[in-house]
Amino acid sequence: MSSVLVRLRPTGPWRIGPDSGDRDRVERIYHSDALYSAVCGAMSRLGALDEWLDATARSSEPAVRFSSCFPFHHETLYVLPPQHIWPPAASSKVRWKGARFVPLSVVESLLSGKPLSEDSWTVDGESECLMPSSAPLGSTLFRATVRSSAAIDRAGDSATPHSVACLEFTPGSGLWFVAEFSDDQWINRVKAAIRLLADSGFGGERSRGWGRSEAPDFRDNPTLLAN
Repeated sequence: MSSVLVRLRPTGPWRIGPDSGDRDRVERIYHSDALYSAVCGAMSRLGALDEWLDATARSSEPAVRFSSCFPFHHETLYVLPPQHIWPPAASSKVRWKGARFVPLSVVESLLSGKPLSEDSWTVDGESECLMPSSAPLGSTLFRATVRSSAAIDRAGDSATPHSVACLEFTPGSGLWFVAEFSDDQWINRVKAAIRLLADSGFGGERSRGWGRSEAPDFRDNPTLLAN
């Protein structure tokens, strides 16, 4: 069994639609089903869709599995913490339950029974991430914003304004996920599909250039947790 950790560094806004479909809201996680759908589209463009579906959706033992996409900042990977260890006991200094995402190192510490220092952490309300208290004031991984635009009819006689929410990532931040392979023949082909998606875009509003990223960073067989 092989795996690849993929980091995507957005070059502009990303639109991850919520389950409600509300255009003025945006999800913070690019879920695994949406990622799989995007890869299917890329495989179609690469001429490998039928073979890909036979190896994944049509197979009782899929050759490739994806995690959802979670935030990262430089070398720090964030995840949703397991509910049985989060939040820690109430604190007078840190509102633990305000953190939706925590570093993998925090999960590892809690699973090994090590308490968190109240003086070492703070919660960023903008991104809902648990961040080191040493981070500069106002630091965040991403911001949810609403952008307005207008659709012009073909004759140019009228415009229909509309707005849509998106995520705007700060330098050094982005989204990461893990692809797991039971058949190594798909590793390079999935990497090619991800490179194509980085150029063409993930998520919504791709016609506006949203959802694109720098060249993906691939790390083979990563060790995420010691436990």
